[in-house]
Amino acid sequence: MRPGWKENLLPVLAVLVAGLGGVLTVATALPVSVRVGLSLLGIAAGVGLVVAWSLRRGAQVERITAEVRRMLAPGHGPSVEAARSLTSSVQGGPQDELAELRTTLGQLGQRMATQVKETAKKGRNLESVLDALVDPVIVTDQADEVLMCNAAAERLFAAPRGTLAGRPVQGLLTRREILDLHHAAHKGTSGSGRVTLTTEGGPRVFDVAAAPLPNAWGTGVFGVLLVLRDITSLAQAVQMQTDFVANASHELRTPIAAIKAATETLAGGAIDEPVMRGKLMGTIGTHAMGPEELVHDLMDLARRATP
Repeated sequence: MRPGWKENLLPVLAVLVAGLGGVLTVATALPVSVRVGLSLLGIAAGVGLVVAWSLRRGAQVERITAEVRRMLAPGHGPSVEAARSLTSSVQGGPQDELAELRTTLGQLGQRMATQVKETAKKGRNLESVLDALVDPVIVTDQADEVLMCNAAAERLFAAPRGTLAGRPVQGLLTRREILDLHHAAHKGTSGSGRVTLTTEGGPRVFDVAAAPLPNAWGTGVFGVLLVLRDITSLAQAVQMQTDFVANASHELRTPIAAIKAATETLAGGAIDEPVMRGKLMGTIGTHAMGPEELVHDLMDLARRATP
């Protein structure tokens, strides 16, 4: 370990004292007032050297301290430029008693610059992955503000690139169902639901999933992940099927009831009456055409739905 400032200061003082003693020895023949003046002058010179030495070292430490404080100030944070500045601020001669500190801080600056580059690279890769997703993705922080989102989310809200970050989630998603899912996820509970949102292209149906994002260190949740999957086409197809079943049920109810009544009448004895039997058979044939046409329609729909 290199000697501290106290150990380095002792030789300096020893030299000063020895020099002062030599001067006083040579000047013994001088008057007392002159010797006192020389003594005071020697002491002043020694104090001046010590003060200059201390100020020089203090200025070096202040430069290093100021650079570190600037890096830790709000709104700055570590960066490649800050790491280079820290490295340059601690450069000095190898004989300096601060050389070990300079070397350590220089290595720290280089390592920090490498870590900053890696972090920036990972951040850009994450943005690329999110933008590749077709579903809107929104990440909020503990203050319920948008921390990050992908391009699909910006298109959903017709927002320019990079303008959603920092906005409150309550200002983007006003539906109570989504806000309830978001609040539950903040409490640590995942959930999903189906909601209809009004967009520039008209009403759209979304399956919304909300999941808590746990803290990297310790416990608790630092944010929420929201994924909105557009299922408008699927919802429309399901609605069409529902409407078709309802219409088909209505279309089948009348002919089936008529055929059933005619069959029961024939079974009750009308089959032995030629005139009545002819009318009932005609009724059965007429109402049987409706279900037959419906069967043909179902077969056409099945063929169209087959890829």
